[in-house]
Amino acid sequence: THTGGWAGDYFDDAGWGDDALAQIVERLGNLPQLTPLGEIFSYNNAGFYIAGRVIEVLTGKSYENATKELVLTPLGMTHSFFSPAEVMTHRFVVGHFALSYESPRIARPWHLARAANPVGGLVSTVQDLIQYARFQMGDGTAPDGTRLLSNDALRLMQSPHAPADIGRQVGLAWFIKNIGGATLITHGGATKGQLAYLGFVPARNFALAILTNADRGGELNTEVSNWALENYLGAKQLAPKHLPMSQAQLTLYIGKYSGALATDDVELSLQDDALILQATPKGGFPTPDVPPEPAPPPVRVAFYSPDEFVILDEPMQDVRGEFLRGTEGEINWLRLGGRILRRQVES
Repeated sequence: THTGGWAGDYFDDAGWGDDALAQIVERLGNLPQLTPLGEIFSYNNAGFYIAGRVIEVLTGKSYENATKELVLTPLGMTHSFFSPAEVMTHRFVVGHFALSYESPRIARPWHLARAANPVGGLVSTVQDLIQYARFQMGDGTAPDGTRLLSNDALRLMQSPHAPADIGRQVGLAWFIKNIGGATLITHGGATKGQLAYLGFVPARNFALAILTNADRGGELNTEVSNWALENYLGAKQLAPKHLPMSQAQLTLYIGKYSGALATDDVELSLQDDALILQATPKGGFPTPDVPPEPAPPPVRVAFYSPDEFVILDEPMQDVRGEFLRGTEGEINWLRLGGRILRRQVES
């Protein structure tokens, strides 16, 4: 449920041997604990290392082989692979950096390290993702009738277990949100220059999969998913109405907010009565030695409720965030992109 509380954006290369995942898990004890266990949602990629390693220990097989035997093969997901050697024998795409302030370029490296396979190493197709969505909307059986999960276990995955961010709940490990009376269950994914989206509405037997191969693909994913939900289900995602804020009110939010590990740092400042957000990439993905990408241009921020805001400008347009307060009402965290960034106190 991403409430473990430790710094979760840890990526490194432990080689391509069968012990890669075990090596990474051994290193997790060195990650800093940011918040108490179970207290605050902050997306935690490192949690998937642990989940993947548990699967290896319980099955006595590598994560990749276990996933293939337990999920991919029974569901007929014949075009989903972990190994670049398998992917390269099929038509596939590379990711791109395509920000408006620079010429498009190929994003490298293409593949994550083997240890990150439980985090986001599966290379798939729209057809295979839809096949997986069919299973999630079913009763736990494969197309041939073989039972893979109990119906209760499947429903448990799609039930809220903790509050997440921006009005969402988190299941295991789906995100759950009500849009226009429809319960939408989603999860996205991103590597260098590639973004995926999978969403489904079980009550309507509706599913949508989108794959994009540019770092701004999230904008397309949002536009297409909103259009599809409105036009197929009548479930409209309403744009937030901006809340007027005085300069004195906006001043309360200015300052620097520091992310952990590969999470960007953010600075908020006041310019011409507008709150301006400047993100600064830190690098470290997909290995700690990868240098940061150039910083994006500053963007304007508008509030739609106290402590909740939406970004107005490209390349982060329509991205939402929120501020988290302590017991005394002080602002302790900025949560953006599902990650918490600690507010820095000026000395």
